[in-house]
Amino acid sequence: DSDGNTPLHIAVESKNASAVKCILQHGPDLKLQNKTGQTALHIGVKARNIEITKLLLDYKADANIRDHYDKTPLHVAIQNGDVAIVEDLLKNNADINMTLEDDCYPYREMKPLFLATRFGQKDVIQKLLEFNADINQKNDKGKTILDFALELQKLDMVEFILQNKPAINHIGKLDLLAKVMPAFEIKFKTYSEFITQFHKLLNILVDNGLKFSTEETNNEALIKTAIETRCIKILKSILMEDVSTEAKNNALFFAVDKYYHHYDTADTIMNTIIELLIDNGADVNAQHLLVHAIKKSNLKCVATLFKKGASVNMNNSTELLTAAINHCTKGMILLLIQNGADIKAAIAQKGDALVLNSVIRGRYFSTELLWKYGAPSNVCNADGQTLLHVAANKCVRTVA
Repeated sequence: DSDGNTPLHIAVESKNASAVKCILQHGPDLKLQNKTGQTALHIGVKARNIEITKLLLDYKADANIRDHYDKTPLHVAIQNGDVAIVEDLLKNNADINMTLEDDCYPYREMKPLFLATRFGQKDVIQKLLEFNADINQKNDKGKTILDFALELQKLDMVEFILQNKPAINHIGKLDLLAKVMPAFEIKFKTYSEFITQFHKLLNILVDNGLKFSTEETNNEALIKTAIETRCIKILKSILMEDVSTEAKNNALFFAVDKYYHHYDTADTIMNTIIELLIDNGADVNAQHLLVHAIKKSNLKCVATLFKKGASVNMNNSTELLTAAINHCTKGMILLLIQNGADIKAAIAQKGDALVLNSVIRGRYFSTELLWKYGAPSNVCNADGQTLLHVAANKCVRTVA
């Protein structure tokens, strides 16, 4: 006809098995293609007609002819999820590794296993594996189907693939996981859902033998991933490997920075993470760590650092108190003093600035405390205004 369909094409499309059988008995050319490049077998597979597909294969229809979209009948059957037809095609010499080249897909070259993964066809994957498809085969980008499932954030497919014992420690696996995290965050509606799903993914991989080593990945990037996703189990696994002190210190700073970052309920977990990092060699007195925690105004975090050995004597006491007065509450200032911060020394070094900043910020307690320890009260700002003028201008009645 005008679309290039032969009588056999038409009979197959009409699902008329009797007509198909009759035509086949007269020896038609089964390789003839219509204007879209489809053979009769393509049409039968597309229609999901097992009976007619079997008939065509019994008469030696070629299972490896590509249509004008580069698809073989096997590709079509995989997309449809027709396990029985996939099996029939494979029994009749369909090429189990024939790639589908199409720029519409995430990768230009899609082998049958990748195509089945793309469409979430678990039963099809199982059937392909039964016919000796290599679960560790790589595409044109050097990725396996496990990598592909991870990139698609298909957790159910990841779990299924892992049941078939793929190699999961090849180069780049952990880099991929670290890069996948932002995609997970975009996909899930709430941050808590993202945390739950990504935590589940990482634990699945660890439970299936994922190892961590400096040769395979940027450990520091993955440590940060584990911290942000609150994956203590993963973090412990990484820290058991050869992780540099610098990486641990950077991770500790990152954990302090992420404290309270999303939900208050994460405090207990983040406390555990901070303690875990310190117990495994991160320096609790690393430069700027304590002052950064103070500037984050997080009393619990600072208390945890002191509990694990942070010392005001190994930091700049005046800098710590200045940060507390400028950024924090009464509790933070008292915590610093209780842990040895020398408020008199701070006043001696920069008493004018401390008092002025305290008044500007309306810090009644810190202003009173500074005066109690001898800070001057006759301070003026750059415009010559006294503390009373500053308090009045800022409408800070308590300080005035």
